[in-house]
Amino acid sequence: MPRDFAVFDGFDDFKAFYKPHVRPEWSLERMRKSFGIDVRFLEEFRLLRPYLREFGEDWSERILSHAERSTHGAFDRPAAKAFASVYRGHARQFHAGQFDAAYLSSIEDVALFMIYHDVKPLWLAGAFEQVLDEFIEFVFDHTDLKRSAYLKRVISVASRALTIEMSQVQRVAAAFEAYRLSALLEDMKTGQELRVELLRLSGSPIAQLSPEEIALVQESFHAILPQTHAFARKFWEQLRLRDEEVYSFFDGEAGAMQDRFVKTLAVIIDGLERFESTLPLLEKLGRVHGASGVTARHYDAMGEALFATLEKALGNQWTPLLEHAWRQIYQALARAMMGQGDH
Repeated sequence: MPRDFAVFDGFDDFKAFYKPHVRPEWSLERMRKSFGIDVRFLEEFRLLRPYLREFGEDWSERILSHAERSTHGAFDRPAAKAFASVYRGHARQFHAGQFDAAYLSSIEDVALFMIYHDVKPLWLAGAFEQVLDEFIEFVFDHTDLKRSAYLKRVISVASRALTIEMSQVQRVAAAFEAYRLSALLEDMKTGQELRVELLRLSGSPIAQLSPEEIALVQESFHAILPQTHAFARKFWEQLRLRDEEVYSFFDGEAGAMQDRFVKTLAVIIDGLERFESTLPLLEKLGRVHGASGVTARHYDAMGEALFATLEKALGNQWTPLLEHAWRQIYQALARAMMGQGDH
């Protein structure tokens, strides 16, 4: 458990404090829209119900077993027992297949529990993938292989359901970090300093975007969350094509940089409505990049690499309006980083 969490009287106290801050009012509607959770999807999810019932408690137990192995014993016995209780509560909501407010609440409990115990929520991804593979094998063993179309539908909806699971865990982790950054900024600045910061922000290209455009960017980023590792890898490939020099600055730690790139982008995109809270993070990154030799020209190459990667990942969703909004946002990010990078 991180040292600053010691002020809380256990996980329930921690959860009560942070849970109101990790879900904006629009998250349920956005989840349904982003993942196409409509009447058809809910009907198709019901195809899973017989299999989930037969899979039974194995679903929760296998998730817990895989998660424990992937966290390398990060939970002590009492914490592991508590995590099992939290996850089983969520599994009941998942099996119900409603994907409603109760579902969101239960997945937030899982993500916050892992944050409280300093276990990366993304480590659940491996557990989800392994259990999905085992579940698909179970479905094949219990279904007439002649019903190929039916099998395809069952497997497709199972994959989509676990994509929703992982994206919601990532959403909570990103929202938690954004809130913590915002709270830290408030603690560090006096009212006068904050006014100066907001004046500086008023010249930001982000200030030119409408709430609808910001929501559009956030929805597009949430759509690529399930493929973050591939997205990060392709970004670095695009960057290398455009500017070998800036790629070489980070080549020795490409793997770590890919992971850091996606996490940082998640914090910034989910916090666009309070962009000022991410300025300390951007300024710190600017100083690090400046020390590595990154210049304004390199920021241009990084931006074009990002837009090309987004276009390929989003396909038909990458419209001129969305591209304009992303360019405005990147311009604001680059400006904040270069302002502190001695460029």
